[in-house]
Amino acid sequence: GDAVHSRRDAPDLAEAEPEEGLHLGNVFRYVLDGVKSVERLVQVGLRGLIDMASHADEERVSQIGMDSLRRGGIKAVLDALPSAMPWYLSVDVDVLDPSFVPSTGTPMPGGLLPHELKDHLRAVASAREIVAADFVELAHPAHLSDTAAALVTECLLTLADAIVEQQRISLSERGGA
Repeated sequence: GDAVHSRRDAPDLAEAEPEEGLHLGNVFRYVLDGVKSVERLVQVGLRGLIDMASHADEERVSQIGMDSLRRGGIKAVLDALPSAMPWYLSVDVDVLDPSFVPSTGTPMPGGLLPHELKDHLRAVASAREIVAADFVELAHPAHLSDTAAALVTECLLTLADAIVEQQRISLSERGGA
């Protein structure tokens, strides 16, 4: 199995020090070091000031920054996700621009627009086998007008719909429906 992760800030690959415990800066280091079935990690939508040099040698990790994503589009993502593998999709909601998701722990301008994320989710689920997914980093709303939870729900439903449609097509092609 493999993981694809959409997020905006630190690449989550800080060294996992026992005294630190698990935190957002090292969660995928724990995954890569401790979950033997994870063969590859693809992080999409990174932006900000990040020291990538310490992770450049990790051959199981591919990183597609926001600028590269915008230039290469969904093709850049699909090219990084071999189709022969099942994928776990983790979406850090701070991949979205904070004007749409103000209730995230690490807001930074320049993120995806909601329709861009939904288009990417639909494209990935239509072209790759998604075996599980999660959406993370949604904080308690700061005010009543914060509709981030509704937006994340919409993205989750978009992903679920695309997965079900892909499974329906797959069954139909095999003569099972």
